Amino acid sequence: MISDLLTEDSIIPSLRAENKKEALCEMAKTLGAVAGIQPSEPLQTALLLRENIGSSAIGDGVAVPHVRHDRFTGIAAMFARSREGIDFYSLDGKKVHYFFLLLSGRGVAGRHLKLLAGISRLVRLRGFFNAIDSLNSPKEILRFIKTAEAPFCHGNS
Repeated sequence: MISDLLTEDSIIPSLRAENKKEALCEMAKTLGAVAGIQPSEPLQTALLLRENIGSSAIGDGVAVPHVRHDRFTGIAAMFARSREGIDFYSLDGKKVHYFFLLLSGRGVAGRHLKLLAGISRLVRLRGFFNAIDSLNSPKEILRFIKTAEAPFCHGNS
């Protein structure tokens, strides 16, 4: 479950970024600190290179940037929200307001794919983002994501 990886420190309730590059760099700094990748510039570079291959925007205001990084073992995640929205070159043309970022090390490809599938289920829940929009603190957002994921919990994360 994505909520198993999130902490209050890995949630940005209001991104300050105004464009795609700034958003990826701001998220990389936060996740780098949580995952112990300092300085975060190599993670920023990896995310930017991955985005150059193709946008991680999946439509309806959601993006799921994900990258593998050799300086990291395991898997880490974060959530961020941009109230204004950021142009992430989504196929539907909509600005992105909600980001789930995944960082994977070696040997976790199966878990990485399960997490991507879990995020996909989560973001399709009716009213999920309306509820997120009413929350202000990382603590509230984390509690809500855990509650929203609970029906999908089958012991597999």
